[in-house]
Amino acid sequence: MQASSVYATTIPTALTWGNHDVKSEGEDVFTKGANFPENGPESQMQYAYSYEVDDTHFVVLNSEGTEEQMIDQAAWLKEGLDQNDKKWIIAMFHRPAYHTENGREALVEYTQTYFAPILEEKKVDLILVGHDPVYARTYPMLDGKPNKATDKGTVYLDGGASGWKFYDGTKYNYLNYIFDEDVPVYSAIEITEDEIRVEARTSTGTVIDEFFVVKITETEPSTLTPTPVPTPVPTPTPSRPVFNDKVDVDAVKAIVEKENLLLLYVLRTFQHLCGVLP
Repeated sequence: MQASSVYATTIPTALTWGNHDVKSEGEDVFTKGANFPENGPESQMQYAYSYEVDDTHFVVLNSEGTEEQMIDQAAWLKEGLDQNDKKWIIAMFHRPAYHTENGREALVEYTQTYFAPILEEKKVDLILVGHDPVYARTYPMLDGKPNKATDKGTVYLDGGASGWKFYDGTKYNYLNYIFDEDVPVYSAIEITEDEIRVEARTSTGTVIDEFFVVKITETEPSTLTPTPVPTPVPTPTPSRPVFNDKVDVDAVKAIVEKENLLLLYVLRTFQHLCGVLP
């Protein structure tokens, strides 16, 4: 809770349940520490929800449910997207539909089976995921395949690790860009009338990636994705006090004070932010 306290009381925070949150007393900690809109499917009322900010519709899904719960969420997701009248749509869940970690290409998650077909059919603009602590983004995805020809489709962004847990990544054929350095990163996302702009940075502010999502029409998203050459970043050694999950509170505070953005995407599960899990 200490690590998140520097921004949680002043910046609206949308949380999604991760695989570590289902362990031990995680469910109790999660539900007591968060206050979400109660507009999700009945079986997932405290873990799946949606909300709107200006002209953007946000959907938060629970990737840790049973198969039956995932099916319930998928039906709720489709119904909500059918009724959406906002220009932009951003969805969030923990386990990726398309993995970035080495050795996980063939691992098919329920998110790929039940969420991805709807998200891509409904032309959702951007998907924020985690689980694999390797920063990467896909090509625009259509019908489960990378659309390298026209750039029309849904982009999935794995935000990497904001703490100090790192695995090796692999640039699978559906990945447009990957950053596999062992340094904490975060993504600053700015939404305007014309575009969604994403800039990924290290905790020291070095830009490692930047891309844009724009609309060709109201129903067909397209991405413009400059491919930067990342500045080599040495693995830093933490010198300030850190919490159980090794989130540096000074770094978090500096990021929040600097950005002042609508959406700051810092990838950690709820219990990691609370310092409950090692």
